Amino acid sequence: MLQQTQESNTIFTLIMTLIAIAISEMPPILTADILTTSINGEADMRLPNRPIPLTEKEIKHLSYKPYGLVQKLYVIQPNICLCGAGNVYDLKLILEDFRNFCKWKSNEGEQWLNREIVQDFFLNYDQELLNEVVFGIAVAKDEENGFVFTPEKHKSFWLGGGSDDFGAVIAAGSGKTQYLEHISWHKLVGSSHKPGDFMHAKQVNYSFITKFLCKENLTLKSLGNYWGGFLETCYFNGECFQKDANVAFVICDSVTDDEGNMSIPVPKLFIYNQYIDNVLYLTTVKASDFEIIKSKYSISYISKNFIKTLFIVEEIDAKDSASALTQNDNLSYITQKIALGINVKTTSQTYLQMSAYTEGEDIKVEFSDGNYIELIWPVHLHEKQVKTIKENYSMIKKAV
Repeated sequence: MLQQTQESNTIFTLIMTLIAIAISEMPPILTADILTTSINGEADMRLPNRPIPLTEKEIKHLSYKPYGLVQKLYVIQPNICLCGAGNVYDLKLILEDFRNFCKWKSNEGEQWLNREIVQDFFLNYDQELLNEVVFGIAVAKDEENGFVFTPEKHKSFWLGGGSDDFGAVIAAGSGKTQYLEHISWHKLVGSSHKPGDFMHAKQVNYSFITKFLCKENLTLKSLGNYWGGFLETCYFNGECFQKDANVAFVICDSVTDDEGNMSIPVPKLFIYNQYIDNVLYLTTVKASDFEIIKSKYSISYISKNFIKTLFIVEEIDAKDSASALTQNDNLSYITQKIALGINVKTTSQTYLQMSAYTEGEDIKVEFSDGNYIELIWPVHLHEKQVKTIKENYSMIKKAV
């Protein structure tokens, strides 16, 4: 299954391990993690959802250990997005060939490539090389129509699942079963949008990502199936596929009393995503000692005690070039797109997760590098989260 590559006089194999497609959305929405693993992975690696060094105890049981971060979603043409899992070296070769093929076809006047053209590439490609990877390709016909294509020999590697909120989802890679289990339990909280509405799709996906980041910040269980760190998404905006950016993913802690009443959550980690020249930059801010001010309509959190970390996540076939951002740069930002998740510790020492995504003028995360980080969160969403946690707590208590 694995092809070895040579780097710095060390033989190793890099594996990319989770890709998924929400096939109920048309055109589909694609999701992938960013982790690569190797037998030569090291214990001191940091992850965006856990920006402190991994310990030997946390990874010593893994056959393949965390090695690096890389993108697994690729916008090939305005109406084509590809996701890939498997051996990094082989994925890079195939991706470069597929890019060149699509560029050649578009130069022939086919700006929007169709299903037959995509199929033609994979039918005539080196079939032995395709054995080392798994691909999923979403092709948009227009704003409301599209389809998913996978090479014939890859169909058996995909597993189906979903939920009422997500609809049907397929996933591939070593993390597929665990990912679909997460999906099946996810419930959207506080949405005024109906299924089929694009904002509803964003709320489902980003609230799920935040809940996943919350759980993994505590447990790192996804590493046992060689995936995690962060999740990218790509969707069709009516004109082209694009990866949504400038979202602040906020991980909070809270506790309940004996009746399941949740205290005001306290943020501990902010993850902000942005793309510059197709490179994903994740700015994490680990903060503490918040001043919390609650008004009629919002809850304001301000901290001047924080540590920032910049993660740079390139495409697999990226050319060598200077990074647009570095750790020492001013990484200040303001965003009004927030996905907030909470790890809620109950009196029985178990954890419940709650998450929501929203955007608008009445919310914000503002990071002033070197000065402070501030979160403003609406009271009405906080109250819905409190209500949902109490309902879940009561159901668990009755079951016990």
